Amino acid sequence: MPPQAFDDAHVNNMTVRQVANVVANENHDVTATPSSPGTLQEAKTAQANAVMNADYQFGANRQNVVPTAPATVTTGLANSPQYQQALTAARTAFQQQNLGTDPTGNRVFFNNRFNDNAGPRSIGGGQQTVFQQFGPFTIGGGPMYTLIYNNP
Repeated sequence: MPPQAFDDAHVNNMTVRQVANVVANENHDVTATPSSPGTLQEAKTAQANAVMNADYQFGANRQNVVPTAPATVTTGLANSPQYQQALTAARTAFQQQNLGTDPTGNRVFFNNRFNDNAGPRSIGGGQQTVFQQFGPFTIGGGPMYTLIYNNP
């Protein structure tokens, strides 16, 4: 089966392509250095899993409960190598979800930070601890880290 066969498949309310759009928007202009391309791809796949988990758990209310970047992309971004990486991440996450091998363990929250602080963050009157940190990567000449958070 060709990889693009999954692109229009529905997770719940979202398609795999819409998940890729979120991941691409979240990571626009991020480069793998000083980490590796494999580590950046792993971070994007974890983000895609988190978006899918939120879609499963909250459906049409996902964006209100777990806000992310938009699920639409510009033509320029859609034709970029970064978008292809996001699409690969979403396809991989979709397969992981269907096999029951989600490496995030059903977590829905993530963000990109511009420092290596892996301490808890405040959200909704509570604290979220970090489940996993990826990076450092580079954006705009500075460092960036991707964090997956434990659900509250």
